[in-house]
Formats: sequence, C-alpha cells, structure tokens
Amino acid sequence: MRMRCLFFPLCSAIALTSFVQAQSLERHPLYEPALVSAGTPGDAGNLFAGAKVTASGHYGSDRPELAVDGQTNNAGKYWGCEGIPVWLQVDMGKPRTLSSLHVWPYWEGGRIYKYKIEGSEDGKNWKMLADQSSNSIAATPEGVPFKFNPQTVRYVKITFLGNSAGNEKGGHLVEIKGYGPDAALSLQAAAVKDYDRIPYNGAPGQEMLQDAVRLSGWRGERAGGQIAVWSSQAQPQLSASCAGVKNAAGQIIPVRTAMIRYTRGGNRLISDIIGSENSCDLQAGGVRPVWVEVNIPPSAKPGVYKGKVVVSAESGSPVSVPVILEVAPESLPAPAHWQVHLDLWQHPQAVARWHDVEPWSPEHFALMKPVMKRLADAGQKAITCSLIDEAWNAQTYDWFPPMIEWVKGKNGTMRWNYANFDKWVSFMMNEVGVKGQISCYTMIPWNMKIRYLDEATGKYKFLDLKPNDPSYEAIWGPFLTDFRKHVKSKGWLGKTCIGLDERPDAMVRAAKNVLDKYAPEFKIVSAVNRPTAMTRDVYDVSPVIDHAGTVTGDLLAQRKKEGKKTTFYVCVHPKKPNTFTISPLAEAEWLPLFAAANHLDGFLRWAYNSWNRNPFEKTDFGNWPAGDCYLVYPGNLSSLRFEKLRDGLEEFEKVNILRARAAKNPKAKAAVARMDEELSKLFTVEKSRGDSHEEDVRKAREIIRKTTEISR
Repeated sequence: MRMRCLFFPLCSAIALTSFVQAQSLERHPLYEPALVSAGTPGDAGNLFAGAKVTASGHYGSDRPELAVDGQTNNAGKYWGCEGIPVWLQVDMGKPRTLSSLHVWPYWEGGRIYKYKIEGSEDGKNWKMLADQSSNSIAATPEGVPFKFNPQTVRYVKITFLGNSAGNEKGGHLVEIKGYGPDAALSLQAAAVKDYDRIPYNGAPGQEMLQDAVRLSGWRGERAGGQIAVWSSQAQPQLSASCAGVKNAAGQIIPVRTAMIRYTRGGNRLISDIIGSENSCDLQAGGVRPVWVEVNIPPSAKPGVYKGKVVVSAESGSPVSVPVILEVAPESLPAPAHWQVHLDLWQHPQAVARWHDVEPWSPEHFALMKPVMKRLADAGQKAITCSLIDEAWNAQTYDWFPPMIEWVKGKNGTMRWNYANFDKWVSFMMNEVGVKGQISCYTMIPWNMKIRYLDEATGKYKFLDLKPNDPSYEAIWGPFLTDFRKHVKSKGWLGKTCIGLDERPDAMVRAAKNVLDKYAPEFKIVSAVNRPTAMTRDVYDVSPVIDHAGTVTGDLLAQRKKEGKKTTFYVCVHPKKPNTFTISPLAEAEWLPLFAAANHLDGFLRWAYNSWNRNPFEKTDFGNWPAGDCYLVYPGNLSSLRFEKLRDGLEEFEKVNILRARAAKNPKAKAAVARMDEELSKLFTVEKSRGDSHEEDVRKAREIIRKTTEISR
C-alpha cells in the first residue's frame, strides 16, 4: 500500500519486551501544546500594551519594557531586578477603568514569588488591586489572573516581596496585562460552520460563525457540530453543558459536549482531539473549540428539537448557544448491520504500549474494548491479524508482533501456537462485534522473512521466503494445513482471508498456488496501488483512489455477482483527499461518498490506531504525513477527522438504503436514478484532485436529503 521504511531492528522477544517498555517513558496523556502566542488579536484589549514602564532598577539586559512586550510564552525574556523589595510601574498615560489583571512571574524551576499589585490615579495615593504577599504557589506558564471591581487608575505597580530562590535574587516578571470591563473582553461563544477547524488564538472570523449549532439526521444517526469559545481575559474553569434538545411534545434527546484539544501537525497547531472532559481553563486571548454531539435514538419522533449549550467560567456571566436538531422519519440500522465494507487496520500493541500493560492480558483487552467498539460502531468489517512478526517491516512506532508464534521443535518439526490469535479474533467477534472477515497478514512480507523460535538453541531465527522456489511451499504448506484445520475447528473457515498487499503478480500467483493446494477455502485480500489482471480477481481488492476506475464498470458488476468485495484506499498518497491531521475536514467525509457514488463496497485505510510516541504532542511520525498513522487517540478519544469520516459512512448507508427502496418502489426509482447521476458527476477521480471537496459534500447531502423526501 505504501513505501515501507525500516525504523526499528527486529530482535528477540525478550529484547522487544524491553523495547516496548522503554517506549512508554515520558508520555504526557493530558499534554496540550501552549496555545497563546504573543501579539495575537486576543491582546486587543490589553491596556498595558505599549505603555510607559519604569522600575526600581534592572539587571543587565532584563529591561522593564520586556514586562509589557506582549510575550507570554518565553520565560527567558523578563524584567528582573536583584534584591527585595523591587518594583515595576506601568503608566497608561491617563486614568483608565481597570477590572482585571493577568500576571506572569518567572516560572522556571518552580519559582514561588510573594508580591502585591497596587493602582493609583496620581502616582501618590495607592489602593490594593491584588495581594499575593502570602503566596505559596509556584508560578506557571499560564500566569495568574486577577479580577476585581472596576477601578479608575493611571498607574499600576507590582512590588516583589519574596523569592523562594532567595530574596537576594530579587523579582522577575515575564509579562503583566491589564483589562477594562469592556463587554468584548468577556466570555464569548458561537456556533461554527460544519467543516472549519478553529484557530487556537484570537476571536474566530465572522465568516466561520453561524447563529446556532444546526444538526440533522435520520433516526439512529449521529450528528455533531462545534462551538468556539473565546475571551481576551483568562477564564478559569471554563465549562460547556447541555440539558438536551426538546421537541414541541416535550421529548428530550441527550446532547454530549466535550472540549476539543489541539495537537501539532507539522509546524501547525491543529484542533483535532475530541476530549472526554467538558471543562478546562481558557487562557487570555485563547480559543477553545467545543464538540456538540447527538446520537439520535431509533425511537425518536421526527421533527424539530431545540436546546442550548451553556458556556460558563469561574466568574462572569454564562453564554448560551442555540442547538437545533431536525430528525427525519427514516431510520439507519445499527452499525453492525451497515452495508459498508470498512477496513481500518487495528494495532493492538499500540494500546498495550501506551497503557503499560502486558499484551493480551485481561487489562489489555479491557483497554482495547472501547477503542475497538468505536471502530465497530463506524461499520468496521475486518479484523486485522498478523500471521508473522513484522509483516510490514517495522514501519510503525510500535512493534507488530506475530499473533501466531512459530516454534521449531528440537526434532526439527515446526509447530504453531494460536493462543493470542484466538484471543484476539474471539474478542473482536464476540465482545466488539466485528464479524465480517479475518484478514491475516501475510504470506509475502515486506522483508521476505519469517521469524521463529528455535527450541534447540533457545534463539530466534529467520526463514527466507522465495516465492516460486520449492522452499516456499515447504514453509507455507504445513502451516496452511494446520491453520486451516485450526480455524475450521473454531468455526472461522469461511471468514479467514490471507492479506497480500502491494506485491508483484509473480509473488501473488505463487502464494495463490500454495493456497489453492493447501487451504482453498481461504480468500485473498489485496490492497494494491493499481490492480492487475491477477489482483483484480481476488476476493477483496482495494486500489488506491487514483486507480479506482480500474475496478468499476462491468468488472465491478461481475465481482458483485460473485460475492466479492471491491473498495479503495488512501494512505500517504494522495495528498488530497485524505484524513491527515492537516487535511480539510470535508475530505474525510468525501471519501465514503466517493465509494457510494461509484457503487464500491467501501473504504480501506492502513492505520486506525498506530500511534506515534505521543499523539498529544504531535501527529508526525517518520516520513509519513501528520496523522497518517491513526484516526483516533489514546484513551479512546475520537477526532474531528474520524467523526467526519463516520458522517460520510452514514451517508454511504443512506445511499444504499435509497437504492434498495427504488428497487421496490416505482416512485422512488426515478428519484434515485437522478441521485445516482448527480452523485456520479460530483465524485470522480478527476475531481478528487481538486479543491471542491466541501462543496461536493454539501451538494451530496442536499441531493440525498431531497431524494429521501421524494421517495417516501
């Protein structure tokens, strides 16, 4: 599916265990990049910006002006003066009404300062604005906000009275800001349009905002939107809550709210992580996106439901944002019954590494269950299994160990331990609900080797794979005979597939010949850049989107008659449309609509949860584009791009339901034919390379909505 790179060497099981544990250090599950930088539009209300500053003195180049330069994120730039007490005074030029301050004492090394802040109209008579003369709390990069009743002052003076590093060290002030009681500086919130990523600082542009969170959907559908919350002043304990939306008859549908976190994609801060918390602290000049989600009950009455999200902080007046939900009379089935063939590859070892638990232990499965249930609830059909060690030659941060252990006994006979394979497949089928197929990788690994444990020496060794050589059949024939017998005993024979992705025809043919001889019931799944006559004939084929046209038309119709699956994929390629962290959100929804418009069975992507060292810090890994390796985050946290992909999968289901309706209803037949024609013009390989994805998705949603109404 992609070019593979060797990032980590293969090694013994003991060494790999240590390696996995070593990777677990220095993780920060609650980490979020610093969000507010200097000189942003969020500083527009700062009354101290550009003000005259004087001080009792300064040390070297630590001049007083540095305390009002707008730089709050650099602890190395501050006003400093040795000795205690020392003071710094801000002159606003004329008396101004002041109602809050935000102060950033130097924070490195857990420094604790005692200080007081006073205000004066004439520079002679002073009144206390903030008294921290008994402070025992260490300074932080977030600074300290203070609010008080409006005071008319021209001068503001901060006097340092103590330093935990020693009073001889003096006082150090990174920044001080002052604000008046202007309404524009209070807490503000508004609904944001569907596909916008909210910038991390400054008020969002008016072009992004709308009057309400407007949602719509069929019964059984999930609908989600965003709210932006911002303020030029710090807002501690920001929270967002909703009592639900209610129809005219008083029936209530619950609404979930959650804070959206930022992470890094390349050099950019990007909103993507949908957190589990619905409260946080809002920094001065910062913006916090809020996720608003409604899971429409299957029993909901059609019609309009209304409610509001209430946004509040520790002080100040709450802000309300309307939520309007329109429920259609149609129903989506439960995801387990969706027709879409979704294949996002899972990575169990990433969950074990992140949470520091023993792989395949009860704790591991308990942690995986909600993560994999989220995938099942998006229509997932395939279980990703590894027949051998590192089938893709170590292209991920975490090890991809074998689920079937190959052991060569002292008598020279190979045997296979299926314990972890059985645990994983049983778990995914019985506890998670993914039951479509078992995709086993691979008979043609990227490094063309199979690792096995040699009992005679107690060491791991490798078998070289040479397709079309007698040794290839000698290796795989006994395994397939034993594996076939095993999966048949488990009742999985009809679901078991062998994955042969991105391999030349000669290799695929060699593997198929061995399969046909020893396990003819096993099907072949193949994600391949451009299918050939050989790979176009396999059970489940998935070309990259650029070559999706090679499996459509008469070939697709014939494959459907034969019960075969035909999907498409994106990965590191193409740049667009895709589901990278830096991709416009509409592209994720565009992808399943492309499948629906072209009558494909679904969508494949190589990685659902192959996390890097810490996805909360950044989404880059190796040579892959940001976010290429995963769609969700540790701790069972979804993302904006995964939710948009899921929205597209729901639209895929609607299209197929309408097509089924047309087959039974003459009234619907003409409407659905028009829908198919219009969608086929919007979702083409040629258009995939353009920039109209959001426009295409909006048009498609409207086409589907109108077709639904006409065909009732």
